[in-house]
Amino acid sequence: MATKNDFFREHILDQLQFDHLPEVKRAKLLDAIGGFAEQKLLLSIFAGLSEEKQGIFRSLLESGDENSVQSFVETNVPDFLNLLSAAVAETEKTLRQYGQS
Repeated sequence: MATKNDFFREHILDQLQFDHLPEVKRAKLLDAIGGFAEQKLLLSIFAGLSEEKQGIFRSLLESGDENSVQSFVETNVPDFLNLLSAAVAETEKTLRQYGQS
């Protein structure tokens, strides 16, 4: 399930520490690698939710209402920052492995 939710994208950008880059470069990098991190993050979030809450979360993501998504995550995903860090770390590891091959 791919999404372009700015709530997740901004958190991923913060974790990747791309702040020093010009906005255009940040956007290109996030488009290139952020989707992978975002997908890993969403999968981790879904894995920790009950089936009922997964349905609610899916509906919120599909609605595009970022405020509702953020509110849901803040209420129902207490380990969000840990999941985010793990998704970004895995993305960075994958990038390093790709760069070495």
